[in-house]
Amino acid sequence: MVGIGKTANIQGELYEIVRTLKTNPAKVADKELTDALKDLYHAEKLFRQADGTYWFVNQIKDVEFEPVDMEEGPRASNQESLVEPQPSDNQTQSHGNDIQEGQATGDSGNS
Repeated sequence: MVGIGKTANIQGELYEIVRTLKTNPAKVADKELTDALKDLYHAEKLFRQADGTYWFVNQIKDVEFEPVDMEEGPRASNQESLVEPQPSDNQTQSHGNDIQEGQATGDSGNS
């Protein structure tokens, strides 16, 4: 896409919006100006909205997509990595502290 990333469905046709231009709703731009702006913005067509906004658009002729099988999609291969590892028998589960059973927690044990 070379536009602003938006599309519009107008009278059954799909268009990519290249540029929008807000103007006074009461005034209509003359044809000479709009033709110059279409050339400047590399737009095929121009639509004027009721609020005075002009849409410079290009018609989308082909839409390419690749169907995704939800059962074999990108997340199906990552299911193993989403499972949290279980603590082993010699580790206790503590919040933020990795202390193994039998390990001293403050004194040296040589008294």
